[in-house]
Amino acid sequence: MVNMDTTGNIVGGVVFFVATVLLAFDVVQIDILSDTYIYGLMILSVLVIGLGIWNLTHSEQGENNPAN
Repeated sequence: MVNMDTTGNIVGGVVFFVATVLLAFDVVQIDILSDTYIYGLMILSVLVIGLGIWNLTHSEQGENNPAN
């Protein structure tokens, strides 16, 4: 079973990477999305990663372990 916190971090990282690539394209004048959408994606991904890390550090040990 995949831990949701880890999945959230992976998804957040991928979204952040995509937003960074879009921002790089934007810098070289290849407009795919407007700046507002790109910054919004970056902020959203940072929040997702932050929430995932917060969950990992604040969850009780073994909480997601079905054996307990």
